[in-house]
Formats: sequence, C-alpha cells, structure tokens
Amino acid sequence: MRRLAAVVILALVATACTGDEVATRAPVEGASRGGRLVVAIDRPRSIDPQATDAKDAGGALVVETMCDRLVELDPVTGEPRPAIAESWIVADGGRRVTFKLRKGVRFHNGQELNAEDVRFTLSRLAERDFASPVASLMEPVNGYDIIHGNEEADDDRYRTQLRGVRVIESFSFEVVLDEDLSGFFHTLAHVAASPVPKSVVEENPQAFGQQPVCAGPYQMTEPWSPGDDITLERFGDYYGANTAFTSGGTGYADTIVFRGFGNRADQEAAFADGDVDAAIARAERDVAERAGDDAIAATTPTVEYVGLPVKVEPFNQRAVRVALSQAINRQRVIDEVYGGLREPAAEIVPPGAGPLHRRAACADRAPVTGNVEAARATLRDAGVDLSGRSLPLLFNDEFDHRELARAVADQWRDAFGLEVELVPMDWERYVQTGIGQPGFEGAFRMTWSPQVPGADAYLEPLFGSASIGRDNFTRFSDPAFDRTLEREARRAIDPQDVTDSYQALENIVCGEMPLIPLSRGVRLYLVDTAGVGSALGEPYTALPTGSLLVRELFVR
Repeated sequence: MRRLAAVVILALVATACTGDEVATRAPVEGASRGGRLVVAIDRPRSIDPQATDAKDAGGALVVETMCDRLVELDPVTGEPRPAIAESWIVADGGRRVTFKLRKGVRFHNGQELNAEDVRFTLSRLAERDFASPVASLMEPVNGYDIIHGNEEADDDRYRTQLRGVRVIESFSFEVVLDEDLSGFFHTLAHVAASPVPKSVVEENPQAFGQQPVCAGPYQMTEPWSPGDDITLERFGDYYGANTAFTSGGTGYADTIVFRGFGNRADQEAAFADGDVDAAIARAERDVAERAGDDAIAATTPTVEYVGLPVKVEPFNQRAVRVALSQAINRQRVIDEVYGGLREPAAEIVPPGAGPLHRRAACADRAPVTGNVEAARATLRDAGVDLSGRSLPLLFNDEFDHRELARAVADQWRDAFGLEVELVPMDWERYVQTGIGQPGFEGAFRMTWSPQVPGADAYLEPLFGSASIGRDNFTRFSDPAFDRTLEREARRAIDPQDVTDSYQALENIVCGEMPLIPLSRGVRLYLVDTAGVGSALGEPYTALPTGSLLVRELFVR
C-alpha cells in the first residue's frame, strides 16, 4: 500500500500528550488586531476544505486561513502541535491513536464540534463519490479500500464511513491504521483534513461548497462564486487555543479579502498599483528585484533531482553515481536556470520535516558548489574513466527543463569529458517510460512534491523497493534500507529512536546516491512590508509548506 504521509516528529507522542498545554507563541511587539488585508491569490478551483490540495494554491490558502485542523504543524519548526485535538495517546505499536477533542470548539454556525463531525470529515475525504484530489491521504486508515471503492464491503455502512475511525464518546475518537504510525499526524494537519460539520454539509452540499463552515478564526460573509472576491470576517466564538500560532491562532486583521486572478503577472500588477497588500508572484529574478524588500521567497516541499537508473551501466557503479553528483555545482545551475530563485538541495529530507531535517546531510557527495577534484578522485580510486563516453540525459520538454538538462550536461562534460545526449520527451511518454519496463535507460530529470512534508514522504516513495514501478524511478533497492524503514523507523515511538532510524535511512541513500538532489522549489510572495507585519517577526511564510501565513499578518 502506498504511503503518502510523512513521518511525525514524536516528541508529543512519546509523552502520550497527557493534556498538558503547549504554550501558544507570543506575538512580536507591535502586533495589533484590526484593519483590513487584501490578498491576491491564484483563482481558486474550490474552497471546500476536503476538495483542496497544494496544486490549488489559492483555494488552499483561503481554507487554511479560515479553518483549523485537529493537529497543526508549527510554522517555524515543523513540529505537530495540538489544535482542535488537545491530546492523543498512541497504542498497538503506533497503529491505534486515541484523540481527545477540546470542548467548546465551535463551527461558524455556532454548533459545537464533536467526534462524529471528525469521523464524517475523514470519511468524506476518503469517499470515492466525493472524489477529493487528495483522498489517498486516508489510505493508511483501516477501511480505506472499502470506502474508496477498491474493495467490496461486508457492511454497507462502511461504504460511506471509514471503518478505522471510531467514535468513543462525544469528544474522543480513535483511528486504527493498517500501517505503522508513519506520518499520520502530518496527514491530519493537511488543509483537506479541516473538520466540517456533518449536519451542514448533508443539508445542502452545493451551498456548503460555496460558503464552507469550519472551526477557525475567520468566517465567510457571503456565498462565493468563481471570479468573486472571498471576504472573511473575524469569528467571535473562535476557541483561541491553537498552539501552533501566536495568540492561540486568533489572527490579527478584522477583515481579510482574497482576490482571485487568472495569472500571477496580474497579481504582480495589482500589488504594484497598491490594490492588494500581498500577492503570489512568478518566481523570477526580475520580479523579485523590482519588489525589493517586499519580495519574500519561501521554500516549498518540492525537490528537483537527476535520477540515475541503478541497474543500467555505468550507473550501476556507485562510484559513477557519486562522482556525477559531486561534479555538479548546484548553485550555478540555480543561478543559470532559475535566476537564483531556488534553494540548493544537499540532502533528501526537507526543512519542513522539522528536527529530522539535517542541512547538507549529503554534503560530501552533494556539495552545493560542486567539487570536481573530489569527483575525479572518486572515479580514479574506482578505476573508472568516463572521458569520451556518451550518456543520455532524459527530460520532459516543458518549462525550464531543457535549460536545466543542458546546464547539468555542460558541467559533466567539463568535469569528465563526457558527451551527454539530451533526450526530450512529452510528459505522458516520459512517465510511462519511467514506470514501465525496463524503465529509464539513462539519467533523467524529475521532481517530487508530496502532499505532506516529512522524512517518510521522501524516503519511502523515492527509495523503497515496494515503490519500484511507481515513484522509485531509479529502481534503487537495498535490503538494509527496507529493513530499517519497516522494522525501525515506522515502529519507533521514542523521539531519539525516530531521529536515529530516519537519519540512518538518509545516510544510506546519501552514500549510494541513486538520485542527485539539485534544488528545492521556491514560491515568491509580494508583501507590503511597510504596511503589513508578521506576528512571528521575520517569517511571513510557513516552513513546512511554504504557504503565506495570512492569519499571522497584521496591519501596521
């Protein structure tokens, strides 16, 4: 079964989250409530919480501003924090989690949130007929294959209700997983897992999609139609105990207006004209230079890499894979291809994984500025000579991928005397080649962007043997890696055991280098920093997701 969730940072789980409050973060001096913010966004496809995903950046930003989750990811550290769920207890080796909900958490219609609403929400997310773009987030939960229509039901109620979500009493429920704990807390922090009231949705699903009701600091003032502004007003009965944000998550602006645009150039123009206070911009150097201090670059969970098919000669030699990685000056590639607006990647586990992230974990084999002498020495010590050889470099021919492939090829040629043949493909053929047999027969460009950040969401899909034929395009297979993943990392509860096991996994792939990490994606925002501050101080964006922290923005 495919695992899309990331590993949880288990500091809270290890103490069983007995109900001791994690103190909410205090805002910076001068952060005051009041005023009106206007935020330009990509035109949303949906603002129904269970229908949003990272590809709908505008809709997701509206929902995450308006709604709370059971668990929130700390925007500064990436650690899971109590929100609507005030505590939880992990049992059965991580496959059974019992949650206690806060009492007094109210939806925007005044109704008190309870465990039945949570079961309804998670079931709605997984249900085949609802067709959420991120239904697979619920795949680890027992009964997913039934509610998603992959398996026959022996009880009809499980066609519309997740069997693995059981209400214990009004304010407690348990989740039973078919897989080890992995990153289920990160999954519950996903914007699509925002609890919604069962009664309101069932009464009129279409009306709910136009004016969603959830439990958060802001509520919609009127139904939305595509093309209209979305106006949020402060919700007076918000519970105000979300431990991930300053001031309990209550927000600062009294009114937030989201204005949708068909393209980001129009958002930039609206910002330049002073019509909006913040906008999502094109991640281009000239845009950032024009905006100056108002340009804010946020790293996203996306990683771009060059894969090396480990069964194909000469990539079946570890020395060749390592040398090809060592020779690449990642910063130069980023400067040449992306105008400097990306972050170099010298590790696999991303910053959004919180304490599990180690900056430059693969530094000796993936140096940011390259090390051609070390690369040549690696080949020399292994008795390998690549000079005069011809190697293919495949890429899907869209966006900046041709320029990226050329930049990498030029560096390999200069370092080793290699002749690199650029092989462009259309996307459909490209993916089918990677999935099918025998797979890619040369080096290839690819990106990976999971729905949730964290170690497991990168390590298992990209390197696990079970993922060959899906996302493991390099076809890397290592018994020690698989054993550590299944028997140690996913079963660990103690925080130190979690850290040790996942870092051991990253050490394996850094040593073997089946793929070469190049860069991490960046989303560029424009914010009127003279008129708008962040209650967190410098951070205007969330470390785990790269999204704009609208509820932390205040009018100066």
